[in-house]
Amino acid sequence: MFDNRNYQIAFDHREKCIDLLNQLAKNEKIHLTRTTLTLGDYLLDGEILIERKSITDFVQSLCNGRLFSQMYRLTQSDYQVALLLEGCASEIRKFKISREAVLGAIASITLIMKIPILRSANQIESAKILIYCAKQKKNKK
Repeated sequence: MFDNRNYQIAFDHREKCIDLLNQLAKNEKIHLTRTTLTLGDYLLDGEILIERKSITDFVQSLCNGRLFSQMYRLTQSDYQVALLLEGCASEIRKFKISREAVLGAIASITLIMKIPILRSANQIESAKILIYCAKQKKNKK
């Protein structure tokens, strides 16, 4: 599936996504490093900074006002950045927020702040996306 290149993925020590990290660790082409990242959750090959948020955390951050300041800090990074949004849209039903507010936030992040949003269903799929991102970046070079 992967060529003979190795992919370096550093993850923030506060990340608690066991399934995602286990999936990455299983891949012999991945060199996984636990570190302290001042921004984001994953740093791919020292170039791409990924902020991973569950859909629940995304909505909570939107409701309590943290979301846009966090996204703004990402835009100030020297890295290429992306937001990895994990989970199903149905998970927002438990919050007292309209679907339109969530869609508006997503539109603002992508169009105004110019942060790409990657979507995944779960941690296993998130791990695959991280690997694909690292691979695509290397292939581009």
